[in-house]
Amino acid sequence: KTNVDDNAQTLVVNGFINDGNLSADQINEDLAVPANLAAPEEQITPTSIDVTWDPVEGATSYELLIDGKLSTVGNFNSFKHTELAYDSEHTYQVRARNVDGYSPWSEEITVRTLLDPWRNTLEVKNIDWPNSVTYGSMDNAFDHDNETTGFQSPMTNGNSIIFDYGNGYLLDKFEFVPFFIGDTIYAGLVTKMDISVSLDGKHWQKVFDGNENPWAYDKSIKTVNFGENVFARYIKLTILEGGNNYFSANGLHLYKKDLTNPFAVGSIANQGRTEVINADYTNLSNYKGLSIKDDPSFTNQIKNYGMDINMNNIYDVYDYAFTMFKLDGGTTKQGSIAGNALLLPNTETVKTGETFTIDVYADNVKNLNAIGQVINYDPSKVDYVSIDQDDSICTMEDLSVNKVYDDGTAYLNMAFANRGDKDVYNGSGVVATITMMAKQDIAVADAVNLSKVTLIGPDFSFVESDVANAPEIPEIPDITKTYYEFDDFNISMTNEYFPEDDGTNVEKLIQGGSYDSYATLFNGSFGREFEFLWDVESNYVDGKFPEYVKLPMTLHFDLKTPSKLNEVSVFNSETEGNGYLTSAKAQLIFEDGTRSEEITLENQGFEFVFTWDSDKAVTGVDVTALTAKGSEDNHMLTLGEVQLKYVEEINVEGIAPADTNETELKVGQLSDINAVVTPDNAPNKFFKVESSNPDVVKIVTLADENGYPIYKAYGVKAGKATITLISAADENITASYEITVTKDGEPIITPDKKLLSIAVEVASQITEEDLKDVIPAVVNEFNAALAEAQNILADENANQEQINASFDRLAHAMHMLDFIKGDKTALKVFIDKVTGLEADKYTEATWTTFAKELDEANAVYNDENAMQEEVNNAYKELVTAFLDLRLKPNKDLLEDLINKAENINTASYTAETVRILNSALENAKAVLNNEDVDQTVVNEAYAMLNNAFEGLVAVNSGNPTTPNLPINPATPNDSQANVKLGDTTVSVKTGDAADFTCVTTLGASLAVLAYLAVSKKRKED
Repeated sequence: KTNVDDNAQTLVVNGFINDGNLSADQINEDLAVPANLAAPEEQITPTSIDVTWDPVEGATSYELLIDGKLSTVGNFNSFKHTELAYDSEHTYQVRARNVDGYSPWSEEITVRTLLDPWRNTLEVKNIDWPNSVTYGSMDNAFDHDNETTGFQSPMTNGNSIIFDYGNGYLLDKFEFVPFFIGDTIYAGLVTKMDISVSLDGKHWQKVFDGNENPWAYDKSIKTVNFGENVFARYIKLTILEGGNNYFSANGLHLYKKDLTNPFAVGSIANQGRTEVINADYTNLSNYKGLSIKDDPSFTNQIKNYGMDINMNNIYDVYDYAFTMFKLDGGTTKQGSIAGNALLLPNTETVKTGETFTIDVYADNVKNLNAIGQVINYDPSKVDYVSIDQDDSICTMEDLSVNKVYDDGTAYLNMAFANRGDKDVYNGSGVVATITMMAKQDIAVADAVNLSKVTLIGPDFSFVESDVANAPEIPEIPDITKTYYEFDDFNISMTNEYFPEDDGTNVEKLIQGGSYDSYATLFNGSFGREFEFLWDVESNYVDGKFPEYVKLPMTLHFDLKTPSKLNEVSVFNSETEGNGYLTSAKAQLIFEDGTRSEEITLENQGFEFVFTWDSDKAVTGVDVTALTAKGSEDNHMLTLGEVQLKYVEEINVEGIAPADTNETELKVGQLSDINAVVTPDNAPNKFFKVESSNPDVVKIVTLADENGYPIYKAYGVKAGKATITLISAADENITASYEITVTKDGEPIITPDKKLLSIAVEVASQITEEDLKDVIPAVVNEFNAALAEAQNILADENANQEQINASFDRLAHAMHMLDFIKGDKTALKVFIDKVTGLEADKYTEATWTTFAKELDEANAVYNDENAMQEEVNNAYKELVTAFLDLRLKPNKDLLEDLINKAENINTASYTAETVRILNSALENAKAVLNNEDVDQTVVNEAYAMLNNAFEGLVAVNSGNPTTPNLPINPATPNDSQANVKLGDTTVSVKTGDAADFTCVTTLGASLAVLAYLAVSKKRKED
């Protein structure tokens, strides 16, 4: 060290010679300015700009002026400017240089880097993820780095991941970046994945179908471009195929459309506001109740504004809630919706012109902040009148709208919702009443859809009560399982190296082992927490992996208190890998010192189940893992869970009505139906309910919070009904009780069956012999009416309306017992005689009538219920149509004359006579083409045309000049006059030559005989 201020210093640089050979610092006029300075657009990135220029002859290097700063770039005619800011502007000039100086600067160019490539990627606020991440971090999928470490997580096909982005966005695209390092693709690269979007996280729209659009198994980024107007706050990825039971990714990027802003769900999307304001309420008020049938208004004002929250193409109460609840600073109320609601009409049937009401009934409701439903109805059957809000929900705003469409559909879009911070509704009762009017006699349920009502809580939770789709009772076996927990046992483990356990074997054999390691077998995770020591250097003893870590290994579960136990389940981890159990055995140790059968199982997959038919007290269970995947010397084992249990069959023995069940109701009242199933520990407590008289007490089935059925009794009208409770475990186990329904204190009227009883008594005396000649339809109706009447007499719950209707039906059937079968003999003979006639021989008009009557005659003949009058009429009409048939006329001569007339030279004759000829010719053609004319009309047309020929007058001649016609042409005569069927003296060229005398004579004879027979029978009757 030295003080440089006191001592001179000399720096020696070896290998450098300062010969003064420097480039001149001056303009070199002989050196050209570099031409074509440019920044190729395709090479500009968000962080770099490539600049190029043409080489200059004689230049040895180049200099750039970059943003006003000089930079030497050597003897290259390009430069890459890197590490630039996104969307930043930069200036460039270039000059050439050699030893004699430099050229002038080029013209300056200005270039801008590209926009931030991540500017439109969305930040995830919350992830609903079914599994833990086993490698890397989930954050790696959103760090805008597609090159470094991603993440990996166990995931089976069919699992879904849901991402919440906090606000709504207009989406552009989604990118899935596979997880790879170098050329290694990590397990979890999916090849098929559905992508769905949602505004509320509950109603989903699939926007990408993985089955229809599979991805290649490679490192390429998989990009899904969305269409127009795809709005979402949530996105759901559903794994369909690939991944080898894993899901991995280096990037999961969701992009919004450029230049769009986030919006609060419930606000107008394209206004980009993260709070709901009065403008959104104004839009709601102006367009409430619209559906896709109101397009373009619905699409333009609702769908394209992101306000169809539940994506059902109707602007309804659920959509309104996301606007209404957030207005005026938003609701402060908390809690989820609970309970149900029903649409209860005040009558089942209505006559034309009558009004009826439908009560909106809330049943045990909690935290109700909005209620509504799109109630479809048939506008041809009913008219909407009004909807009235009950005082119990007076804080809610009535947003209901009635809509009737030209396609014959209609709905009441019922909606009541609290605005801002208002009190929620809690309780039971009628909250609104709908009034409608019948346009025809109807059953209300056939004209109005009464199945659903939607209830919404302040946290946007919702319940859709649905009485049309009653929940199903689950299949529950008649067994109970008593599970033993970790604390019920003293646990140890042994193998051939450690035949005894002083409590330390778990530390020697299990990774991270301690006695608490056994608890991981009972924690329900089914993970990889209970494993043999890993084959890693930290576990080596004397420089090698210890040989005592080896199967078989026995787990000893000693019960602290002897108890019944007859089933053991040993589970592998959910992901198959090293240590996956492939064979095991188990045995019970009984309190009396004996042992059960030792059961050995192989290759059971996820769960090994050992069962014994025993109810003896057990003191211990030995479970031995025999073999597992991963090594030939069996030093690997991974267990996911162990379940030790006692399985017992317990049958239902009885059922009874709960003490809380109502036995008296008023019309319009609703009450719970509960049952007590015995014994108390029976596993299947489910039951079904039936009403003997639904017109008095209707059973309403709803779903509880678990989706299981619950039952309500609804008083429809005054009367009594027996309610039967039926065990779901055994339908032979039942219990009954009676409910009496009253209306404003009116007495219960017992139905009167006296008249029906008398009618049944009289009808029962009619025998099969009495019915043998009665038409079958009457016989069938009589028998059915009698059977129905007998059943109603025996039905204790039959009401007066049913009784009266049954009496009327039976009486009407008895009145028709004189409907006797008709005699069809003559009709059949005549049908057979005329069936073979050929249509092309008769004029179309007469044949059409005949064919119709023949079809009707056949129909009568084949009708087993045809009576004599019908048979006689059919016979008469068929004979008449037969007699009116007309053969087609002979038109040969007329056709020949037409042909000749068309071939004359009309220029040789006067205009007047040619006009007369043309008129006659047109008439003749019309007759020729008319299939329905008779011979008389044909003859007249021939004569008219022939006369016109004879009247032709040559030009410059005052006398008629007949064209060259055949000498003595044939003309129609009387032999070609009209001919009726039955005439045998004339044979017509185009008609039938058959002799029909026998037919008509026979027909007339049969007609007379039939008439006499019928007349005689009527006199006898």
